[in-house]
Amino acid sequence: MELQADLVLRHGFAGKACPVDRLLAFLDVLLCRAALIVEAAFEFADSYKRNSNPSLAANRDRSFESYARKFDNFNKVKGGNARSYSDGHKVLFREGDGLISYFGKFDVGKITSGEMRDFLVHLDSQRPAPLANSTKAKQCMTVRQVLRLAFEDGLINKIPEAPKLKTVDKPRLTFTEKEYKKLMTVARQCAQRGDVLRGVQMTQKHVHLFAFVVHSFLRPTEKELFGLRHGDVEMKSKPIHLVMSVHGGKTGFRKAATLSFAVLLYKSMFMPLTTPDPGAHVFMPEYKNRAALLQN
Repeated sequence: MELQADLVLRHGFAGKACPVDRLLAFLDVLLCRAALIVEAAFEFADSYKRNSNPSLAANRDRSFESYARKFDNFNKVKGGNARSYSDGHKVLFREGDGLISYFGKFDVGKITSGEMRDFLVHLDSQRPAPLANSTKAKQCMTVRQVLRLAFEDGLINKIPEAPKLKTVDKPRLTFTEKEYKKLMTVARQCAQRGDVLRGVQMTQKHVHLFAFVVHSFLRPTEKELFGLRHGDVEMKSKPIHLVMSVHGGKTGFRKAATLSFAVLLYKSMFMPLTTPDPGAHVFMPEYKNRAALLQN
């Protein structure tokens, strides 16, 4: 190819050919030469960058971007909670200041705690107000998860620690025992009187529902409490309790165990000596539209 190109450039044609063929051959050679020149220019630019910044990867296989894409593909294939995957994907691929945008060309062995700290400063510099420390911690956690793959492949000897960040503990709001007893007392009174709230009459089913939330630790959401079906519930002994398969919760699929009192509450949902329909919802099965249920 090189020899033929030289002949065409020197003599204007290769062998006997019509003028059009010679022109086309000449243009092909020019395009080939241009492509080689562009490729060499990119190689020179990459080599120059690596020499001026030793943190950059010598080849693509050692780059942070390569392992970040592997990590993303792994999470995508693994399945699980769609929202959780989407959030992690955005952390990696966010345009402008995502992890790949910032660390993409870095060698996985050159990313340190200091580099992560510089990245957090960069994030704050792009915004009118600093990010919450919990958000920053999630960015660093994702960096370390990506680097764990490189560690498992033997490219790095250890995973760098995340920079220390002060976090404010914000525990979930909870009832005290006194508040819980008052809630249940008032709920029973409302059910006995047949009070109507937002167009719905209070019954003992609502009282049992409130108690089940407390004794099962399920979130009162469409996917958790109101997504629970009889086929998702198993009765266990020693000690007596329920094991529930929770689908599509905040943390994805999980098995959740209850306190003993939840067993009595669950059994009150159907007649003794009968087996409930495995596909039926445990709570408020009369609502076919589960999203509408939460609006009442």
